[in-house]
Amino acid sequence: MLSKFDLYDFIAGVIPGIFFLWSLGTVLEVDALRQALPLAGGSAETSVLIVVGYIIELLLQGVNQLITENLLLSIWGGFPSARYLLYENQRFTESSTRPT
Repeated sequence: MLSKFDLYDFIAGVIPGIFFLWSLGTVLEVDALRQALPLAGGSAETSVLIVVGYIIELLLQGVNQLITENLLLSIWGGFPSARYLLYENQRFTESSTRPT
């Protein structure tokens, strides 16, 4: 099924991507990036900015997922949902949840 680009995708994807590009240009003082971002333009420049922001956000999500998965797997020994289902895990057993 083909998903639609809706308001949530705009808010959760485009705005953080544009903010990330803007912060890179401002904090790191990359003049080429600040000049390349059409923050005060017409509808064509705004459309380009939306597409670039969405692509940047997809890349950020991919990098974040790789980092998060590697940290969870190496530090915790797996995702919390999978760890709690292991036989040797006693965190949510009857004896640990029973009031004394």
